[in-house]
Amino acid sequence: MLQIQLKAYWFYSKSLFLTYLRYHRYGSYIKKDFSIENAYKNILEKFSQERRSVNDCEGEYGLYYEQKKKEDQIQEEYDIKHTAPQHRQYLSFEGIGIGTPSQRQKQFTKYKAMRAAENIVNYKVQKLSEESESSSLVAKDIKKMKNIQTRYGIDRLVEDKIQESMARGDFDNLPNAGKPLKFQNYNPFVDIITHKLNEVLIDNGYAPEWVMLEREIRQDKMRIKKKIENCRCKLGPCPLTVKEKGIWTKFLSNLKSEVEELNKKIDKYNLVVPIMSKQTVHFPFVKVCEKILNESSSRDENNNENQSKNTVSENLKTSNALEEEFGFKTLISILKGR
Repeated sequence: MLQIQLKAYWFYSKSLFLTYLRYHRYGSYIKKDFSIENAYKNILEKFSQERRSVNDCEGEYGLYYEQKKKEDQIQEEYDIKHTAPQHRQYLSFEGIGIGTPSQRQKQFTKYKAMRAAENIVNYKVQKLSEESESSSLVAKDIKKMKNIQTRYGIDRLVEDKIQESMARGDFDNLPNAGKPLKFQNYNPFVDIITHKLNEVLIDNGYAPEWVMLEREIRQDKMRIKKKIENCRCKLGPCPLTVKEKGIWTKFLSNLKSEVEELNKKIDKYNLVVPIMSKQTVHFPFVKVCEKILNESSSRDENNNENQSKNTVSENLKTSNALEEEFGFKTLISILKGR
């Protein structure tokens, strides 16, 4: 209709179509115009298909579509083929077994056991085929020797090694032979230099500062308690008299200086001691004094009760003895009168 060849270029067909529309757009052949427009669209579609083909395309567009077609082919090759869901295998348990997950697990364990048994058999067959007669005999001899050495366990093995070393002379002319081993109590968390310095101090009768302070604090506490107890023994039972209260308060005021010195030592000890759990509190002077005062009064009361009980029991014994003696004498006088 447009009088063009089949292999004409698309721009040539476009120019013919535009010239036709320029002269026949407002003519009386409206139906013919529509048919020409449809023919032009068909020609354009044909050109687009030819550009996509490999044999009939040329130029920039043809190369682009040729490359795209190759990419589509590669993608089609590596894509996973679609399968219906009912025909797909499970990803777990290597796709072995059918049924519920528990049933498939049992089937998979059986399959693994069978596969392991087959692998063991294949391995043994391979080893036997690789070994010759001479090498197999040597291997058997070595195994027998090891069995003799380790027949009685690890003790036998150690004893064999010791005997071999003694036969070679490894234990001859050793230092400190025939002497007891030196016991070294070494702390792995302490530096070796500090450990050696501590050893020198201990050998010469010295100790670390915090150890000496701990000893002094313990001795001072015992001395102060002993002084308070001696002062309390000189006083009477509670409640104290006015004179005894004055003596008690004066003694405690004189003792406060020693308590302050003790508390200073405790503060220094808490700063020097390396272990936090070893730290201690100040000396509870007031509580110790009240405790000793109350304990001594209760002790005096107990002593008084015991003394009263002892006197009562002694009086009862003497009265019983007198009654027995008096009754015996009266009995003798009655018998003599008869």
